Amino acid sequence: REEVALGMKIQQDLLPPPDYRFGSLTVGAGIATCSEIGGDFFDYFSAGDNILGMVIADVSGHGVQAGMVTTAAKASLHTLVSLGVTTPSGLLAGMNRAILATARRTLLMTCLIACVDLGRGVITFANAGHNYPLLLRREAARAELLDTESGFPLGFDREACYPETSSAFAPGDLLFLYTDGLVESTPPCGEELGYDRLEELLVRGRELPVGRMHDYLMSAVAGFTGGGALEDDVTTLAARLEA
Repeated sequence: REEVALGMKIQQDLLPPPDYRFGSLTVGAGIATCSEIGGDFFDYFSAGDNILGMVIADVSGHGVQAGMVTTAAKASLHTLVSLGVTTPSGLLAGMNRAILATARRTLLMTCLIACVDLGRGVITFANAGHNYPLLLRREAARAELLDTESGFPLGFDREACYPETSSAFAPGDLLFLYTDGLVESTPPCGEELGYDRLEELLVRGRELPVGRMHDYLMSAVAGFTGGGALEDDVTTLAARLEA
């Protein structure tokens, strides 16, 4: 129990601050784990002048082994950035090789990297089998599911490629990243939360500070499922470009 508690603390200490500001971009993130050591993580990094990179990832499993994979992924991410690799596709390719060396195909990781260029007003994505991001544009009535081209999850194929997709990102727009534990939350009798309900929640909570978005959504999940224990980790990351 002491070793698990220590592992949990180390994993939590590796996460960046949940509330973050980068120029006119504000970011709020959070994790709710279903076991002591989770398989989700999020991170931020500088990808150049006026460019912030954001990462969200989900290992196919929980516990100590999954925690080791998330640690390897984070370490490889920051090593690659320090070596000058800052494109989403290049980072995913490097992280893929690190996870293959760590997990040897016993565990896979889905991952999405989004780089926001504040100067150009553009987000660039690369996706390794992860849930599609949602973009709620200023004054739009509905959230937009960004159908990014996706490669294999990390840790599956050494030669996997991760194409990039770009989208405009204007002042007042809200970008939302999440892991599948959110949309797959299910009550004892009934269907999972799903994308339509998630979209409704985002539209209703669009004026909230991004730092409150995670707690708002977890409260909604608890109400939807009847407050039972989570069956999977839930990680959210919301980023708003301030007007």
